[in-house]
Amino acid sequence: MERFSDIVDAVNELPPDDQLTLAQILKQRLAARERSEIVKEVADARDKYQTNGLNSQSASSIMDEARDDS
Repeated sequence: MERFSDIVDAVNELPPDDQLTLAQILKQRLAARERSEIVKEVADARDKYQTNGLNSQSASSIMDEARDDS
């Protein structure tokens, strides 16, 4: 695999329009990856909830616990 600096140098040699297109593609791919991770986390949380792996709590008890952890 090429070094990061080599890739950056190669991108600098592209015409400005191609650089913008590459930036848009990378931004879209990163957003898609983040969405996929969120979907997986939600599915995992739902599975835990449905199998009673999660306990329901009031908002104040969650906040109290968060304050105790910090």
